[in-house]
Amino acid sequence: MTTLQKKQKLIEETEKLTDDDFIEYLLRLIESETDSDDLKIYPLTEMEKKAIDEAETDIKEGKVITNKEADEQIKSWL
Repeated sequence: MTTLQKKQKLIEETEKLTDDDFIEYLLRLIESETDSDDLKIYPLTEMEKKAIDEAETDIKEGKVITNKEADEQIKSWL
């Protein structure tokens, strides 16, 4: 697939989107790639902030596994 075809496919697929949070995320992602200001701070969505808070809580409570354990779990699912 050529770059032009990829761009057209991206346009077609974004036209179908209805989730405002996801649309906002994509827009910020694209803007971060095209913005010439290397010092731009990436603003997190409320959903991202919540996920970070939950992950920090899990870490504090010891609810973590190693990469090896995660790989073994994934293999057992497949």
